[in-house]
Amino acid sequence: MNESYLETTDRKPNRFWKAERQDNNLIITEGIVGTEGQKTITEFESWDNCEDRIDELTDDMLDKGYDFLFDDDDTNYEPLKKGEWFEVIYTKILPLYKRAILNYPKDHYTYFQLQWTGQGFALGLTKNIEENYWEYITDETFDESDCSLNDVYHILEAIPYEDDEGYLVDIERQEWPKNEQEIYDLEYFMLNTMLALMCQELMADAELQPYLSNIKKRVIVATDRPLQPFKYLAAPIKERKKMVTLLIKEEATKLLILDLWADQLKDKGAQLLERFK
Repeated sequence: MNESYLETTDRKPNRFWKAERQDNNLIITEGIVGTEGQKTITEFESWDNCEDRIDELTDDMLDKGYDFLFDDDDTNYEPLKKGEWFEVIYTKILPLYKRAILNYPKDHYTYFQLQWTGQGFALGLTKNIEENYWEYITDETFDESDCSLNDVYHILEAIPYEDDEGYLVDIERQEWPKNEQEIYDLEYFMLNTMLALMCQELMADAELQPYLSNIKKRVIVATDRPLQPFKYLAAPIKERKKMVTLLIKEEATKLLILDLWADQLKDKGAQLLERFK
């Protein structure tokens, strides 16, 4: 990370903290929002050491109650709180699935599929296990970029989408995830797990029992990738925990994700996969 900007949102006056690297120099600026703040400059032997220190200090400030913000050039700040990405999508999409199911005729359905296609969320609910039919529950008002972890990294790390000549800028980082493909892999894994949790909640909903009580097969898919552990991308443990803290709010969900992401599948992760065999 070559730049980090955080603010407090739970105290008055709100304070800000900014760390940025210029060559091998670490520049820290902090103070009350609306002021220029106080600036300190520390020189390191290499830019790698400088960026490592930014990561350490950023973690310390998050522990002290600071939060990431979308854009440090915008005076109308919108806090990007820990867990916002996962929580916002979940609470927005779950009611859409419930409404879509209630629009079906009451019947003894046996096949239940929740899917993310890369363009929207979809539902499959049929009496034929082999039919594999699905339809979108999101319409033209849904912005698929809301689900993009690629956008999260562009925003949080102030990575421009285009260079000065208008060409798209690929994300390249020193730590995991190092590139856009690894970010996409993480995104699909997170969305698959999210859909599995939604499926469990929908199956337990008393109002949906006339539709879902006879389900024989449940399928979770994110862009053709089935629900599975995430061990094929062996990120360092520290980076896994950092991603989980950044994207997820609920402690139980954090533990579930880390179980599915462990070097060896365990505990709640194994139990979840067992339910979807």
